Amino acid sequence: MTGNIVCFSSWGPGNFATVLAFCDKNPEWRVRQLVSDRPGTPSTRLAAGRSILVAVHDIPGIFDPNDPGSRARREAALLPVVQTLDRFETCEGPIDLIVLAFRKVLSGEILTRYGERMINVHPADLSVFDPMSRKPRYVGIGGLARSIRDGNLTTRTSVHRVTSGVDEGPLICLGPEVVFDGDPANPDDITRHENKQKGDSDRPCLTRALELCCGKRSQTLPVIL
Repeated sequence: MTGNIVCFSSWGPGNFATVLAFCDKNPEWRVRQLVSDRPGTPSTRLAAGRSILVAVHDIPGIFDPNDPGSRARREAALLPVVQTLDRFETCEGPIDLIVLAFRKVLSGEILTRYGERMINVHPADLSVFDPMSRKPRYVGIGGLARSIRDGNLTTRTSVHRVTSGVDEGPLICLGPEVVFDGDPANPDDITRHENKQKGDSDRPCLTRALELCCGKRSQTLPVIL
């Protein structure tokens, strides 16, 4: 099995570098495009150094999903990203996998067109469900911090398939648990923990997810490391 991979990265290069390392070991798969929401990041510099196409798009941050005007503005801002992906496929061939390590919520046409090919790296345990909503408890940008503030002594990375619900798609892999040894009320301790988790849980979790999605291992889902 061979394929083209597109990565979305807001800063990096941790998860982007993990995808590149996977492709170095499996040269039938190639990262062909990087999409970012800001220029001059470690990920965009790494991509440029490896002659990978880079596209930068200004995408709004937090939006109110219950405000139709806010949602419409966000989805309009995402249309140039759809055009970037369409242009790639026209010039370079089909995109087989899109890896999101992206601090933005995607919605609208980009999910309609490409959602089935997307996987997302999320820095919290999506196997923990809220008993009231029966949905994953630690979704969204602040999921890791909420997990820690709830008193969880460990956290772990999740990789999941992308659907229209925020971080609600089917789980592919759960990374190793990482012990939190700081003050839950201290944002700096949470940031330090998140950075540690990038290496200790993100990397093995994403690597295994790539092996599964790219046909290197059996598709018994989700895998818990």
